[in-house]
Amino acid sequence: MSPFTRRFFCALLLLQGLCASSQPLKLTNSSVIQMVGSGAAEETILTMIKRSDGQYSLGTDDLARLKRAGVSNRVIQAMTDKMTNVEPPSSEPAVPEPEREGVFYLFDEASNQLKPLSAETGMMRGKSKLAGFGGAKVVVDINGGGSATQIKASDHFTFLLRIPGGSNALRYLPDNADLSGMVGQLHAFVSNKGKRERTELNITYYGVWTKNKPKTGADVSATISRAAGNILKISVKALPAGEYGFNVIESSPAMPQYYTLAVVP
Repeated sequence: MSPFTRRFFCALLLLQGLCASSQPLKLTNSSVIQMVGSGAAEETILTMIKRSDGQYSLGTDDLARLKRAGVSNRVIQAMTDKMTNVEPPSSEPAVPEPEREGVFYLFDEASNQLKPLSAETGMMRGKSKLAGFGGAKVVVDINGGGSATQIKASDHFTFLLRIPGGSNALRYLPDNADLSGMVGQLHAFVSNKGKRERTELNITYYGVWTKNKPKTGADVSATISRAAGNILKISVKALPAGEYGFNVIESSPAMPQYYTLAVVP
């Protein structure tokens, strides 16, 4: 999680612990002053005001108190706009809610059905060449030749992930927030001697020269967006037939956890 995101959630926690509530936050003058005093960035406060219900007092004395507390003109204007404007209803499409948090689900948009991916544990192995003088190799492998979750090849795939934090977990993030830190990388694996593996590192030394050999397996590009509430949508273009897995970001590097799938013709 980036420093910006951590600071943002700290600001939420200061608001009387309401960030985990299923009810939208209702901000007041005191809430805004508290965020300013906590050191929250102006853009973060503006986003909170935009996406929260507000009950502000903006009389002459109130404005003077806000200014004394260090509230900027932009923030005061946003509070004023919030009191006079009604936001349009959300245009977010409805998606089924994953049953469990932290589990990756395949989302069949045609039938509106979810299918959980298989949870598996990998193992990181390291091997040196010529006692380290010839290079080194690091491999992550998963026992078993293939995932129990088999999916027919398609021109694109969509996955859903429900993150912790309740329905407000994503509501107050800025529009340009980087969501990749909430989703582990999607990796490709190759089959080798009854295991699925990918090479993290493969270096060979030739005297003073160092050569990085091609890796087996690859990182797969994905587009991450908000679906609804605390649900993330992960879109992936067509994948060739093979073995894949989402790495769980909280898992141990030595024994990484994956949610796996096999793409079949």
